[in-house]
Amino acid sequence: MLKLLRKRWVQYLLGGLGFLLVGLAVGVIIFIEEIPPERPDRVLLNAGSTGLAQTIPLTDSAAAAEGWQDPRACRKTRRLRVLRNPGKYFALESASRSVPYLLVYTVDGALLGIYFFSETEMPTPWEHQEEKLFAVDTMNFEHWGLHVHFQDWKAACGKFIPRAEVLN
Repeated sequence: MLKLLRKRWVQYLLGGLGFLLVGLAVGVIIFIEEIPPERPDRVLLNAGSTGLAQTIPLTDSAAAAEGWQDPRACRKTRRLRVLRNPGKYFALESASRSVPYLLVYTVDGALLGIYFFSETEMPTPWEHQEEKLFAVDTMNFEHWGLHVHFQDWKAACGKFIPRAEVLN
């Protein structure tokens, strides 16, 4: 076997095969289509019937155009001195269209998640809010809330602050 590896034509063959494999690997890495951050192209809330499906705006400007109240500020809160649930919380302005959720956007305007709320007691993982929700003036009543995030919430208001910095 060593005698065969010393032959020049075997070395050329193995070297060519190695270059071919490296070239294929580089080509696959370069040409893999990356999923853009704006996907999915829509978010729907469905209440059990296609007639009740509600399309959620993917950007804060689209939400404002549909009547959602823009808070103009990205809120960060600390519970037990730990950063939690930051974002821009949009509430629906229209009193005729009451919805049991708020839309949460990043400071850059991308949909971060949805905050569902209920005045009826809900099981875990819903959290009980005795006082007003920190980010929304119209949420000044006792309720149970559930955050559903589509992105990492830690960078919602800009640069992520590590826990060690928050505790100081």
